[in-house]
Amino acid sequence: MRVSNSGRAAARGLVLVSALLMATTAFAASDAKKVADDIVAAAQAKGGAKASYGSATASGEIITITDFKVTSPKDGEVTIPSLVVTSPTDRQPGGFSATSIAFDGGQFIKGDNTAKWTTGIVNDAIVPAPSEIDSKAKITPFTHFGIGAISATNKKDQPEPVTIDNVSMDLANVVDGTANDVKLQISGIAIPQAVIATEAQAKATLDQLGYTSLLLNVNIEGGYDQAKETATIREIEIDGKDMGKLTITGSFGGLTRDKLQSSDAVKNVASTATLENASVRFENAGIAEKILDMQAKSMGTTRDSLALMLPAALPLAFGQLNITDEAFQKQTVDAVTAFLKDPKSFTVKLNPPTPVPLESLGHQAMSSPSSIPGLLAIDVQANN
Repeated sequence: MRVSNSGRAAARGLVLVSALLMATTAFAASDAKKVADDIVAAAQAKGGAKASYGSATASGEIITITDFKVTSPKDGEVTIPSLVVTSPTDRQPGGFSATSIAFDGGQFIKGDNTAKWTTGIVNDAIVPAPSEIDSKAKITPFTHFGIGAISATNKKDQPEPVTIDNVSMDLANVVDGTANDVKLQISGIAIPQAVIATEAQAKATLDQLGYTSLLLNVNIEGGYDQAKETATIREIEIDGKDMGKLTITGSFGGLTRDKLQSSDAVKNVASTATLENASVRFENAGIAEKILDMQAKSMGTTRDSLALMLPAALPLAFGQLNITDEAFQKQTVDAVTAFLKDPKSFTVKLNPPTPVPLESLGHQAMSSPSSIPGLLAIDVQANN
């Protein structure tokens, strides 16, 4: 049989393509094993942990590592059916970076505690070399970490699971390998009645308030300005369904990065840290009325009567604390009166004209409490 020139050319092309595909597959398989081994090495770098996996395979830009497990005498056991690594790239001095690493369907066990999750993802991931972990090298391990549909149980003390819809962390504004902006969100923390019942005192209080379960959301966001040596709490927010939302903000100066990252950060920054501003705000969503009703019942009175009694007691409290600032006293009494009458929101702001050293603030609060409202320029407002 005669084969045309075009047929022979096509055949040669197929042979060449086949050879390239086989070479690519062999290279990818080698890459897959290296990526898996790098993850194992990083997991085993500290704490006596042992890591293992079943297989590592590649398909284009995606590497799948099956049956991943890390066991530590101190930290328990983590098992993940498959790690899916997208677009890994070797880095120096070792390890790799990747567009993302997915870790769906995992489980953590430590003693009687078990936590399971449905989805997990890390974006812009860096898996460092073991030497970097030991040397505490400055590395931002990801820009986004997310884990969803979490269920946590304790087979000894917890009859039903605590569930969490989602936990996420975002790192940004990276300078010299260190993230200066951090955002943490924990949404849909559901604590069922059966779990509350395991803590007698908490159950008794929540029963009196009329809560049979809890549903919470937590948001934390902060940043660091290296040039100004200032740390900012943009938001610490705790929001409870049918309860209310507590929000804390603040800015603190005199904080060098070396001191913040030291093993004894609180002690090291105490002598230089300053308060620049701060605020605490509570937005009521039902718990204020419940607390007033509970306290009124225990005192054999009504909520309205209690709302009149509490502001009237504040001057006595000011006297005991030796706070003599009449303008501050009036503002506080007016705000408390307004909130108790119609509980919507209550806000306390600290806006000192110049940064106040935290170390001296503690001493002054003890020696001269009457000076604190003016020193911090405290502002108290209700329903604003």
